[in-house]
Amino acid sequence: MLEQVEHAIKKLGPYDEGETVILACSGGADSTFLAYSWAEISKAITLPSPVVVVVNHCQQSSSETNANRAAKLYARLNFENVEVRDVPSTSLKGEHDLRKARYAILERAARDYGANKIFLGHHADDQAETILQRIMRGTGINGLASMSAKKKLDPRYRISSEESHLAHPLFLCRPLLALRAFVIREFLSEVGISWIEDPTNQEVDYAVRNRIRKEIMPSLELIATGDPVKALNKLVFEAQDWQACVDECLQESRPFREEPSYLRRQRLRLMLKANGETVSPQRLSDLEGALLDKGSAVINEQLRFSLKGGSLSVVSRG
Repeated sequence: MLEQVEHAIKKLGPYDEGETVILACSGGADSTFLAYSWAEISKAITLPSPVVVVVNHCQQSSSETNANRAAKLYARLNFENVEVRDVPSTSLKGEHDLRKARYAILERAARDYGANKIFLGHHADDQAETILQRIMRGTGINGLASMSAKKKLDPRYRISSEESHLAHPLFLCRPLLALRAFVIREFLSEVGISWIEDPTNQEVDYAVRNRIRKEIMPSLELIATGDPVKALNKLVFEAQDWQACVDECLQESRPFREEPSYLRRQRLRLMLKANGETVSPQRLSDLEGALLDKGSAVINEQLRFSLKGGSLSVVSRG
């Protein structure tokens, strides 16, 4: 099992000599397995220097105690640099706010240590839950691609929408996506490594993801002809392959009007995101229509899209 993780970590490189990475660890089984694997693998091969960051969300009376327990757990795994970092505000509500605050703290840690990779403990069950949640929200093909093993930190979760303050792009790395949650827990039990169970993970009313995990997934297991987690992950892999093909097509410079409508909208999506703009199917449709009709479309008060010369470009409105 550790060989599988080692292979995944190597694929998430290359790594520079003397490079530092951030390990995002909560004390839970998944991130504890990530930390344990990193410690064990580094005994055999050279890995980047890790900084273990435990995020204290400050949402419950036990949050600080659990965060400190987690830090002691990783110190016992012989990590020399373990930090607990607190969420600056206790007024956060909902999964999105908490996620945004968590990634902001992890980005800050990466900036402090000059790291450009943040390792996370997401696994195959997390992937399945994420894709179900997105499907219920009405996601498109882009959403079906879900979590990838290595991806730039989404601008929505960065401290700043500008990347100029970073020496390199900041990547989220997930080496455990091929592993099942129960396998991870069985492994930790076998090697005698304890972890901390977050009680909120058992409350179906606390988060949509909890309801998916505790109610929907067990129901799917009863009616599915196979393993629903495996089936959903297969859908993700195919969507990621599709997205890779689309990205390759978008690297080609072609007249905007000659492209298929889907590629036109995907090109618009990428350029909107690059400029820190929100993306929705309706906005993409409206922009595509305006460009085909007028050759120009307003993005915001400062910028607009233009088809001058045939290709899509962003120009100032001034």
